[in-house]
Amino acid sequence: MAGSDLFTGTLELLVLKAVSWGPRHGYAIGRWIRDTTDDVLTVHEGVLYPALYRLEQQGWIESSWGD
Repeated sequence: MAGSDLFTGTLELLVLKAVSWGPRHGYAIGRWIRDTTDDVLTVHEGVLYPALYRLEQQGWIESSWGD
């Protein structure tokens, strides 16, 4: 497994854990990851949102729009 594959898989697991307690928007997911890892991991939007899109395409999460 390549390093980037390992990071992608780890990120996707972290995202799934973040939403396991209920819906969260992208910013809150990134914040949860940063807080949970004591600022060791900071996930930027350019990495987080493609991961969310991949998870949605695979049927693991659903997105919704709201106010």
